[in-house]
Amino acid sequence: GRIYTVGEVAATIKQGTAEIWQIEGAGNWWHPVHTHFEEFQILSRNGLPPPPEEAGRNDVLLIRPGEVARIFFRFRDFKGRYVTHCHNTVHEDHAMMFRWDIV
Repeated sequence: GRIYTVGEVAATIKQGTAEIWQIEGAGNWWHPVHTHFEEFQILSRNGLPPPPEEAGRNDVLLIRPGEVARIFFRFRDFKGRYVTHCHNTVHEDHAMMFRWDIV
């Protein structure tokens, strides 16, 4: 995947819209990917519906190596600058994160 530099905006999203993001697992690690501010719904993992325990709204997506997940967001309430990052501390400390803005 693409690597973003500190302060670079990965996405600019209009308030009141919805998007589907595709997250792909890389490397040999499981990545608990945490999205600040907005919750999402998991639409699929490797083309299959999510298990029942993931059917509700989430703010962390556990992505496994080689896995592809599609997630649905609705950007409703607030404008601002937000981040998504890996909760594996070593990854977060080495810039495994990106910024996205709601405008």
